[in-house]
This record gives sequence, structure tokens and C-alpha cells, in this order.
Amino acid sequence: MFFILSKIFAFCIKPIVWIIACFLLSFFLKNEKRKRSFFLTGFILLLLLTNGAVFQGVVNWWEPEPVAIKNLEKEYDFIILLGGYSDFQTAMGKSEFQLGLKGGNRLITALNLYKKGIGKKIILTGGSGKLLGDKYGEAEYVAPFLKTLGLPDSAFIVENKSRNTWENAIFSKQIVDSLQKNASCLLVTSALHMPRSKACYDKAGLPTTIYPTDYYRQKHDNLLKLFLEPSSSKLFAWEAILHEWIGVITYKIKGYN
Repeated sequence: MFFILSKIFAFCIKPIVWIIACFLLSFFLKNEKRKRSFFLTGFILLLLLTNGAVFQGVVNWWEPEPVAIKNLEKEYDFIILLGGYSDFQTAMGKSEFQLGLKGGNRLITALNLYKKGIGKKIILTGGSGKLLGDKYGEAEYVAPFLKTLGLPDSAFIVENKSRNTWENAIFSKQIVDSLQKNASCLLVTSALHMPRSKACYDKAGLPTTIYPTDYYRQKHDNLLKLFLEPSSSKLFAWEAILHEWIGVITYKIKGYN
């Protein structure tokens, strides 16, 4: 039930849904005062949530500081890679593995760390997070792709049952405990997702060193342009931030972090 409700709620927190709803209400309502109120609310939300300066201020506060490879331990027993880096909703279909538009750098980062000898083995954790439709296990589909890159079976472990971050942590711990007690683990996921992920792994009793990637934060030379020029892409970025914030609150209530 929690999984189903979380997916339904995820739709309701989309900023674009709020803005469209406000403008539709302002058009169909008969009460003039309410019409103006909803139109003004929609307009303010549109201005605020497409403003790059506002977005950067928030994301700089939320995302953890980048970690340099040179500051990592020489070698970790496991690199734990959280799912969310692939895209099967394309004309190519599931038979052709493809990186997602956002999150794809998670996989590239994990492979780079492995190739550099930072980790002995990669744990691919991630099943289906879908409520409806084809419930593929992401980690299972990426395994054949890794083999085409020359990685041997011994380089990675597939965990394809987890449906959310909490289950990522629980199943990862089971795998690590079954293979090596007190193993050192490097946690790789998007910077936006890292605070919730790290809290879940701590709660599950699996200590990890974080290695965030896929940062939303950016350096801008022209701050005035960033403030004045609206960006529609920020609407979808805000959706990701809100998803994380709601996730943190929900997981806190559930006792997951």
C-alpha cells in the first residue's frame, strides 16, 4: 500500500500540474475574486519555479559537496550503484539498453571508479519502481550491457527486487553481509538523491562512503542572466527536488531514516 500511495502522490507533487490546475481554475470558476487569485497564484508559481537563480540557491543548499577521487580510500570492497540511470521508454525497446537523460552518469561514474581500482565489485541494486506497465528489473537488464563492455561476471552482483531506496539499502545489506562482514562500501547515486540514500543505508546498518554524481548545481558567470531568463527545464528539476523532500519526510515517518 505504501508503494502504491507513494507513486500516486508523486504525480500530485509535479509543479507543472499545480500551474496548469491554477490556470484552469482561473478560467472555469465563476467567482471573479477566486479567478484572479488562482491566476495570480499560477503566474507566481510559473515565475518562481522557472527562475534559475532561485533554483540554484536551493539545490546548492541541498546537494552534498562533490567528492574527489583522490580523497577516497585506495580500494573499497563494494561499489553500490543505485538504480535510476536507464531509459526503456524509447523506440529501441528494452532489448537495447540506453542511459536515461538524467541519472545516466551514475552508471558511468561507477564504471569509472571500478576501472580505476577504487572498488573490487559493483552491486547493481534496482528492480522496478513502476506502479503500472512493464515492471522490468533495471539491474537485471544492465548486466548484459556491462558484459558487452568487457566486464566479467565476477565484476558485479545483480539485485533486481528492490522497488525504492529503502529496499535498495535492505537488499544491499543482505548481499554484503552474506559475502563479507564489515566490508567497506562506496555509495554511488545522484547528488540530489544522496541525502535520503545515505540515511537509508545508515538506518539499515550498512555504513557507506558517499560518492555523489549527476549534480544539478552549476557555476554561472552571468548571475543577472540566470535571474532574469526563465527556464522551462527548471520545472522538471523542481519536481525532482520535491520528490526527494517528500521522500525524506515520508521515510522519516515510516522509520526508514
